[in-house]
Amino acid sequence: MDVNNYTLEVMVRDRLAELRARGEQSSLISAARRQSGRPPAALARALGRLAQLLHGVAGSARMAAEAREAADSGRRPKHGAVRG
Repeated sequence: MDVNNYTLEVMVRDRLAELRARGEQSSLISAARRQSGRPPAALARALGRLAQLLHGVAGSARMAAEAREAADSGRRPKHGAVRG
């Protein structure tokens, strides 16, 4: 098979360009997956603090309701809440 150097050089150049394009595309996809997989650290911390705050509010409301029920029924509250 007789292939001249120019033809071989063009084929190699095209193949190299194709491989570079695939590598760039793969890098972009990997970077996008890493970024979309988890929120930024500051956002994650803020969401965690919000969840703790909401959990505390819900817990306090539940304890207050139980204390009110206990006071109305004349029994002691479960959580040792002080009537005032």
